[in-house]
Amino acid sequence: MALRCWPSYLRRHDASVAALALFFISHAFAFSPEILGRAGSPQLTRRIVPVRVPSRPFPSRLPSEEEDKLSSYGDSSGSTARGIVSSLTAIYTSLLPAAPQSIPAGSAPSTPSDLMRSIKDDYVLRNYLWTGDVELGCFTENCIFTDPTLSFEGRDTFVSNVQKIQPALKLLMVDMKRDCDSILLDISLNDKEGYVETRWNMVGTFANVPWRPKIDVIGRTKFWYKGGGEEGGYQIYFYDEKWEVGAAVALLQLITPGPG
Repeated sequence: MALRCWPSYLRRHDASVAALALFFISHAFAFSPEILGRAGSPQLTRRIVPVRVPSRPFPSRLPSEEEDKLSSYGDSSGSTARGIVSSLTAIYTSLLPAAPQSIPAGSAPSTPSDLMRSIKDDYVLRNYLWTGDVELGCFTENCIFTDPTLSFEGRDTFVSNVQKIQPALKLLMVDMKRDCDSILLDISLNDKEGYVETRWNMVGTFANVPWRPKIDVIGRTKFWYKGGGEEGGYQIYFYDEKWEVGAAVALLQLITPGPG
């Protein structure tokens, strides 16, 4: 019954819809604190706690007019998108893959400038917005990750999320090296307040889907870091991602026919 409301090009391609749904559901499940905290997932449960504001104080200043227009996790306008993501998580519980292998983290960068260079490489060399391939040593074990549709805590959880999403991406794309990119538009270091900020463009085409939907989202991320103490090294403790488009608009790109 629900499919009658879908565009006709979606109803004609059941297999592609299923693959696209797998990507969307796996993304939703991987990042949902409600599902991750359920009984039966002990390896994940012990790493999840309610989302909280990091203990380090943030600058006491009002956001600029430009920043105020960005969509973020706390926006009421994104509640519908967050609700969709949350509701789809239950579907994925019966499709849980085997427990992922842990990946050892390297050493933390020794200076904020080194941290910024590593973040730059995550975009330019590792295409991390799609691959999730980052230098784990740059993040604290209990780092908080947020974007306009989700929020969770834990470096190990991030690794688990990435390993769950990759199989769906491989089904949807012909060649991940060709079909998607993490374009770094700008990067800067604010050593006084303690963050690295990036502006980026996440672009990609699900070429294995008949209507070839194109993802094209511009956003900004602040990597709040701390360090320089007795243990040395600088690590990110709060990953705060915002988009220059509403969350619902971004998610609608999944069912919108792409060019060509």
